[in-house]
Amino acid sequence: MVTESKFELETSMICLNKKNAIKAFFNHHGIMQKTVMVALLFVLSLWMYACERQDEIPLLQDHFVTLPNGDVMHYLETGNPDGKPILFVHGYPTSAFLYRNIITRIAPDENSPYRCISISHIGFGKSSCPGDGSIISPLYEVDRLEEFIELMNLDNFAAVIHDWGGPIGAAATLRQSDRMSHLIILNTMLAFPEISFLDLESIMGFTNGFFSQPRPLIEMVYPDAVKGAMQLLSTSVMSDAVLETYAEPFRGTDDECKCKIRAGINLFSKAHTEIAIFEEIKENAVAKWSDKPAVFLWGTNDPLLGAITGIGIDAHKAMESIFPQAETMRIKGASHFMQEDKPDEIADRIIEFIEL
Repeated sequence: MVTESKFELETSMICLNKKNAIKAFFNHHGIMQKTVMVALLFVLSLWMYACERQDEIPLLQDHFVTLPNGDVMHYLETGNPDGKPILFVHGYPTSAFLYRNIITRIAPDENSPYRCISISHIGFGKSSCPGDGSIISPLYEVDRLEEFIELMNLDNFAAVIHDWGGPIGAAATLRQSDRMSHLIILNTMLAFPEISFLDLESIMGFTNGFFSQPRPLIEMVYPDAVKGAMQLLSTSVMSDAVLETYAEPFRGTDDECKCKIRAGINLFSKAHTEIAIFEEIKENAVAKWSDKPAVFLWGTNDPLLGAITGIGIDAHKAMESIFPQAETMRIKGASHFMQEDKPDEIADRIIEFIEL
């Protein structure tokens, strides 16, 4: 007999009658409680579209390649080995796993005209993590990704970039612009954010210093925090098996897990010291990509970088100024981890764009 968890049943009720669920949520509590519950509106708004369960884990073979510096990069591959390559680049705190449902739709078998390759950055997923992770930074990942492109001899490839894989992927692929044919940009930032009410440089510096020392409590709760963040920033309802796949690289007390926790944090905490990556993107976009195909696939319900916050709107405008030739295709009902929310639509939009 198949049973649903309490979480799944409650989510189903919200999906059946969203407006009544929210109305009841407030009507059955006092004024003081209502004030507290306002904070939960953000969470409920992200569930507004969570009427489909995301539990697909296709059977995919793991691939590994040793880079010139000795790091081992993990990647997933589907489709025709001789087909047109499409390179998928993830962000924080994910891995090659993020694109599993997209690559299997675009290139389900060897008869496909495409060869999909989804990488895991060094220090993420099943890729190796050097030392204690302190060497990892945005520019470190750019260098490793560029080495991967050269080592795999990718030519005439399309690149799909997202989140921190945005600046990393854009910088690496624009360095290899002679090899690239199309650039597909999912929710990300390609210019260093200037937020009036936040001193990002100070916050990043504090974060880097704070995590330079062992933090056992944070290390203990980190895997479950990753699961919570993945679900919170998705409008689909992910199964525990899917969420645990994201958390697994960080779960444990061994040096590898600790290294990967620090590696991920370093993408954020070192961004202010490697601001040159954003200048490099802008310069190469103008010099090498101003008349070449680019497109934005914008998940509109992303509270970080979507169309529902000023930060997201500003980030998108900044990217449009870097790639003025790029059309924006809105992915309605998709949050930050839009690959979990709308994998089929994203896959179809990628094919449509490449085949124009």
